[in-house]
Amino acid sequence: MSSSSTFRRARIIGLSATLAAAGLLVAPPPARAGVLDTPLSQTSAISSASGGCTSTGGPSVNTPGTFAADGVPVTTTASTSFTWTKTGDPTDVTTVSGTTTGTITATQAAGTLKTVDLSTSYQTALSSALGTAQACNAQVQVGSVYQAMFDLPTAKSVTVDVTTKGTYAVLALQNTSNPASSSDQSISYFLHSHATKEMYLPAGTYIFQIQGLGIHQAPTPAAASPATKSGSLAAHVSFEEPGTAKAATSGTGTKYLDLGAARSCAAGSLTGTWKSKAGKGKGAKIKKAVFKVNGAKVRTVKKPKKGSTTTLTGLDPEQSIDVTVALKLVKKGAGTVTVERSYRPCG
Repeated sequence: MSSSSTFRRARIIGLSATLAAAGLLVAPPPARAGVLDTPLSQTSAISSASGGCTSTGGPSVNTPGTFAADGVPVTTTASTSFTWTKTGDPTDVTTVSGTTTGTITATQAAGTLKTVDLSTSYQTALSSALGTAQACNAQVQVGSVYQAMFDLPTAKSVTVDVTTKGTYAVLALQNTSNPASSSDQSISYFLHSHATKEMYLPAGTYIFQIQGLGIHQAPTPAAASPATKSGSLAAHVSFEEPGTAKAATSGTGTKYLDLGAARSCAAGSLTGTWKSKAGKGKGAKIKKAVFKVNGAKVRTVKKPKKGSTTTLTGLDPEQSIDVTVALKLVKKGAGTVTVERSYRPCG
């Protein structure tokens, strides 16, 4: 294992330990939850050191809070500053400070959780009088954790989009009735990353948790440390019906064809409807339509008629699908237009 990988794992372990100490990592007992049950948040600014050092300033700050699925943003902040001095060596002084802000907004639809949006940011400063010769190994940790239980009466397709800058982050969704089930999901993001992930959650009661942490450590001969650091985390989580379209039909040929608002999860199919502009008979506007799913050609339709439908079958229910249709127009020189739409997985 590389030193970089070891470093990253250590930081995540440190994050979990910090949040466990705050009492926010213990899952509540299984229960049927409402839209959001026992929602908890904590924003922290904590400093520590080793090597027999004493401190002035402080204290470390833990700001608790709560939130609801009501569309109202909830913001919490925490700040701290310490001066650490090596016992027996008054020249070995390290000063640290940090401030962080976290904002969470949750919404509901039809009595179930619909979206969660989270943003955090932090700024830290650190100065060691002896530079890499310091012996206190002081550090400041700043971050936030949010946790709640929620109930899904029916299965949902969940999309997570996360961007981190200078921040370690972990997102977890756990089925409380069966913690070892395949519906458990955990995603880690390291420092500078952007990722989007789709997941399928069966009906049940879940615990949701997202954590973000920034760390600023004193310099050592093996690792330099900047005078200041900053970081941020932005996350968007949405709960949608499985198989539904991610957005409206797009492309230059949408006046001819509309792809369905959802695929049929039970039948493994998707139907498109030809609009009046497609014409028919001698007035047909389209010579040929080539349908592709995830880049693979699955069907060709010649001279489709307005009001008719085209159904794609054999679609993998466990995959997201990107459907593209190339429409070769009848009119000479008119060329080809396209229609596109993407769909969530069914399971």
